[in-house]
Amino acid sequence: ARIGYAIAAGRLGYDIDAAMAMRRAMVDDASALFDVPTDALVLDQVQRLLDVYRERLRSDRSDIDALFMSAALQMILDDPALAFHAIDAAIDAGDDDPSAQRLRVFIDDELYRRFGQ
Repeated sequence: ARIGYAIAAGRLGYDIDAAMAMRRAMVDDASALFDVPTDALVLDQVQRLLDVYRERLRSDRSDIDALFMSAALQMILDDPALAFHAIDAAIDAGDDDPSAQRLRVFIDDELYRRFGQ
């Protein structure tokens, strides 16, 4: 439910609420990203929101919330490689929230599961 709220809040322009909800969801259970429905309508909304965060990152490449959200959204879109780069950049930029670490571990585990070492 928090991930759905995060997506909806982000699409409505409530960036702080979106990031807070997604961070709470990652602390609770990052694997819930894979529970997001994968129908075309939902994935279109996720992609549109990701585009908003990418645009934000063009003006501020160290925007930790935009990087964090990008990583989570990339996982919903089934692209753990790009998600890894985004969460790694967020942590390098100073994102020390436990949610960032939880998401990083989840992404690492998913990459290992898919590609091995």
